[in-house]
Order: sequence, then C-alpha cells, then structure tokens
Amino acid sequence: MTGTKRVATPALAAMVLGIATLVPTTAARAADYSAFGGVGSWYGKAVQLCAPGSAPSACAGGFPAITMFVTSTLTADGRFVGDDSLQFGGPLLAPHTTANGQWFPLSSNQFIADYVFMAAPYPPVPNSVATFKARWLGTVVDESTILGFINIHISPTPVPLQWERLGPDQFPSFPPEAGRIVAPAGAFIFDAFFCGLATGTDCPLVFKVTLRRVGPSS
Repeated sequence: MTGTKRVATPALAAMVLGIATLVPTTAARAADYSAFGGVGSWYGKAVQLCAPGSAPSACAGGFPAITMFVTSTLTADGRFVGDDSLQFGGPLLAPHTTANGQWFPLSSNQFIADYVFMAAPYPPVPNSVATFKARWLGTVVDESTILGFINIHISPTPVPLQWERLGPDQFPSFPPEAGRIVAPAGAFIFDAFFCGLATGTDCPLVFKVTLRRVGPSS
C-alpha cells in the first residue's frame, strides 16, 4: 500500500456525516489508535439502500433488499474483524467467512475500514471462490453509538482454486481474478442513486448502519 492520498468522499458525505476526504498516510497508519473512541466491539443493524423507484423485492441486481445484524471489532492496532447474520442465509452473499481488514481514523471521531470476506460463487462455479471487498465509513456519535455507511463490492469473476506444483524456491502465484480485491477502492457511494454516476468504480451494494457498543458497564 502506498502513502498516496485519495479523495474518498463526495459532497453528500460532507452534508450527512462530515467525513474527512483523505486517507491517512503510511506513517499515520503505524500509529497506536487506542485513544480513538471507536476502539472496541460493536453490534447493530445494517439496511441496504435501494435506488429511487426500485422495489425492495428487487433492490439491486434483481435481489431483495438486505437487512442484517452485524458484529464488528476495531482493535487498537488497526485491525477490523466482522461477522453478520447473512452467514445463516443463502446467495448472493452467504454463507460467507468472517470479514477481516484494517481501519484508520480520519479525525477525532470518524474512521474508514476496508475488509474482505469469501463465499461460494453464485451462480455456482466449480473449484472457485467468490471474494467481496467492503468499505465502511463511520462516525462515533458518542461512547456507545456508531453511525455510518457501508459499500460492498462484488467481484464479477470468481477466483479459481487451482493447484500449482511449486519448487523449493517458488511460491503460489497471485491470480489476476483476485486483483480487484486488493486494489484501492474507488469513490465511496452514499446513495444508490449516484452509483451509476460514479466514475471509475463498479456499483457496490450500499448500506446504512447503526451500532451500539458491546462491553461491561463502567
């Protein structure tokens, strides 16, 4: 990953949450985030946003709108771990693995998290895996509440599970189909209406999320 700064939020973000538009540099990412108010474990509800005129029964790609409960943990060293109730469901996003990634503070109460998870491809593709990349922009409203938006990008091509014969000095090749998963995310989408207007990015599933802190009472 490079230290290049990238614009991450459109004007709508500034109106809704006032989220900063720059991702921290590499040097900032090495910091200790233990003082940030979002560190800890969280539980809450995420609701998919549908484009104007779209019925909830066919929100995006002909699939019903998604409502899910999520558990998320932001660690002081910048690690993100997440699970959700879709793991008990079926295609398009489930059943899937636990989400893993990194998060960085954007300001004293705002943060960004990039993470990935895997599922069986749909429609089924033998000997392959579907990988999803998600980005979460959140605001710590108070010590017990986080509000935010999530973009989930669906990779159009399943990643093949292909065995390779490796010599003593060889390591597995990184499949080109997985390149989109580790590539920097494009412009963040806050409104499903703007999805098709975003230049240089595919159309993600867009969610709003409300979370409450999980922990012992003080």
